[in-house]
Amino acid sequence: MSDKATTSVELADIISVLFANCQIKENLHVTQFGVSIVEFRCLRILKGNPNITVNNLAHKMSLTSSRITRIVDGLVKKKLVDRISGENDRRIYHLSLTSQGKNLILEMLEKYNEMHDEILRPIPPEQKTIMLDCLKQLNRAVTSWLQAENQN
Repeated sequence: MSDKATTSVELADIISVLFANCQIKENLHVTQFGVSIVEFRCLRILKGNPNITVNNLAHKMSLTSSRITRIVDGLVKKKLVDRISGENDRRIYHLSLTSQGKNLILEMLEKYNEMHDEILRPIPPEQKTIMLDCLKQLNRAVTSWLQAENQN
């Protein structure tokens, strides 16, 4: 096997294991707060986008509007999100965090950052910078590849 093929296989294996570990890590984090991973993603987006519409949230999360509606229904039931019908079009709903939702997402993000600080602690500072640069490059490469695939 060529060096190029070996690198590709090694990268694929690392990404696969890292993805699985990150899923486990995310699940451990969110379950202590009584929400799902997708609800956490939703709350994070709502924190940065107050009064977003269901359709815009669906687009940001790459999910269907019907899937977002079910997620939002759960968050409304948990009193974390308010759903407000539009002034000009009552069929369009705007979403915003309740005060309870704001408090929860702030606490979750604080713990989330602490968890990542703990994960990164054993890595020397100079290697953290290199690692982040490499991950950014990898993310850009994957994004470019996906865009090219979507055009085919």
